[in-house]
Amino acid sequence: MPVPTAPSPNTSTMSSPTSTSSTSAPPSVSITNFANLARFSRNCGAEIPRWICQRIEGFGNDQESIRQFGIDVVTQLCQTLLESGAPGLHFYTMNQIEPTRQIRNNLGL
Repeated sequence: MPVPTAPSPNTSTMSSPTSTSSTSAPPSVSITNFANLARFSRNCGAEIPRWICQRIEGFGNDQESIRQFGIDVVTQLCQTLLESGAPGLHFYTMNQIEPTRQIRNNLGL
């Protein structure tokens, strides 16, 4: 029997209440700091959609607006994933658990 391991402090997994599949949950990362998001995306080979970059650019240095925008966008994306049959959600929290908690609450999980 495999030995369970403790989750990384940088990740959090949430299952959909109706999930019965054993497939992997799609990963998500909350947008709280654009420079960190860009570095994370570059390191894992993911591309940030242009419309997200443009919206964040419009906020300038207003970190609270960027954070709230990120929570709203990721909440909508996660809702779409769940409605499309994703078995759950996997978050890279980047040591910022509060935005993930807010997304979880927004989703009613």
